[in-house]
Amino acid sequence: MNYWDAIWQRHNNITAPNEFAETALKYMISESKKTILDLGCGNGCDSLYFHTNGLLVTGIDSAEKIIDTLGKNYSEITWHCQDIRDALNNKKYEAIYAHCSLHYFDDSTTRIIYSKIYSTLEEGGLLF
Repeated sequence: MNYWDAIWQRHNNITAPNEFAETALKYMISESKKTILDLGCGNGCDSLYFHTNGLLVTGIDSAEKIIDTLGKNYSEITWHCQDIRDALNNKKYEAIYAHCSLHYFDDSTTRIIYSKIYSTLEEGGLLF
């Protein structure tokens, strides 16, 4: 079991979204954005919150067991088990949400990730 699987196994109950997710949703609605990528989605709480509020959500996390469980229980959301460093590809999103998931990397890796985030956002996209 990897580190994040162990963490999310202890914190696997889906709870209410945090204030950051609530604020992000308000901006998304006010800007008429519909697609969001949740980088480091963890137990999926915020992804589910966005989905229940009408957004098209993709959740990415490196915790294989929790992503498998989320995929089985919430198939209307796209889930990927990937490392953030490898997750950003050619697909474009109107918003990218990364709550407590980008501060784990060294400076050079963080710069690469932010460059990929920028190229993954649609023009006028939002980064949370």
